[in-house]
Amino acid sequence: MEKNTFKDLVVKAKTDDNAAEIVIRYLMNKYSEKLLKKYFFYKIGDKKDILQYARIGAWVGIKYYKPDYKNVNVEMYLFMNMQNRIITAIKTSLRDCRHPNNECYFYKKVD
Repeated sequence: MEKNTFKDLVVKAKTDDNAAEIVIRYLMNKYSEKLLKKYFFYKIGDKKDILQYARIGAWVGIKYYKPDYKNVNVEMYLFMNMQNRIITAIKTSLRDCRHPNNECYFYKKVD
């Protein structure tokens, strides 16, 4: 897809859900394998979960994209949003309080 047409489609996607779905399908077809290879070994879920986080990142990227920025590559901006959403999910799933190896032990109070 050409850069100018993709940028116009992303601007249209801010208000049109059908255009947003086209943009997200394009991004998922292009980058899903790359994201799965990079982040699947963190075990935050199965492959569908990782792709769902990527979709959410793309939606957020479309929502907050500002066409005023002239030197921004739109496709890379959206890809970085997808990647950052997955990284955030990994960080929250690996916190100490949620990690399965961390268990709480309660001891009786010794007088």
